[in-house]
Amino acid sequence: MLAAGFNRDTVVVALGGGVVSDLAGFVAATFTRGVPYITMTTTLVGAADAAIGGKTAVDTPVATNLIGAFHQPRAVLIDVARWATLTDAQLRDGMGETVKHACLADRDFFEILEDHFVRRGGSVREMVGDAELSGYIARCNAEIKVEVVQSDVHEGNRRMALNLGHTIGRALEAALDYALPHGECVAIGLNLQCRLGLRYGYLSETEAKRVDTLLRAIGLPTELPAGVSVADIMRAMGHDKKSLGGAIRFVFQRGIGAMETFAGGSYAREIPSAEVREFLEAQPRS
Repeated sequence: MLAAGFNRDTVVVALGGGVVSDLAGFVAATFTRGVPYITMTTTLVGAADAAIGGKTAVDTPVATNLIGAFHQPRAVLIDVARWATLTDAQLRDGMGETVKHACLADRDFFEILEDHFVRRGGSVREMVGDAELSGYIARCNAEIKVEVVQSDVHEGNRRMALNLGHTIGRALEAALDYALPHGECVAIGLNLQCRLGLRYGYLSETEAKRVDTLLRAIGLPTELPAGVSVADIMRAMGHDKKSLGGAIRFVFQRGIGAMETFAGGSYAREIPSAEVREFLEAQPRS
């Protein structure tokens, strides 16, 4: 851009998935100290995650999204028909973030997903073939994320709810050297967050089972992979942006469709690292 003579009248357009949205947004945030950008996201995971919210960043070998900036797009365009060109694996990847949104903010949304994938035994391919259902999923993802982001643009508190399942999920990504897609890592982190939350009474055993069943019905993983080291996961968790002074901080869902809050209205609580390690070591492997 510099070599081509671009300057402050530039508008950056991101056409692609979440990596493209993040990279284009980061370039826009830093080029001449900030130029506008527009995102047209082509993937379900991009529509559910990176395209909306203005958190732009690049990954590092240490952890995901540690280098970046808050920079809101001027517009976000989602073409649901484009999802039909994605592979089933790419669609499942986007469903990890989608189930997360339903868990944290909308019980009705969760039950619609349950109806398609669990009760009816529908597939992700059938989901995108149903214009009403795929349009509903796009709207719910966008509306939930926009509402949360607008209430807390710079992640001072409430926006941390969007990291549901990400404390373990992002650490797992880094521990696996990004060999597992983001949405699959989020699905594992979401399921383990339910199990950990069950210990504290934040949701019932039935509710935790419903989350596990929905993720499995979609075809998403729910257990830690056999070859991953708990030590590597713990090391990556230490770099999580929610960590303060070395403490590991988690956000938890309250039942299905709401978030747990803690002292002073905080959306995150500290868990002793020894307890987190013991919990992870006790988990079954896939």
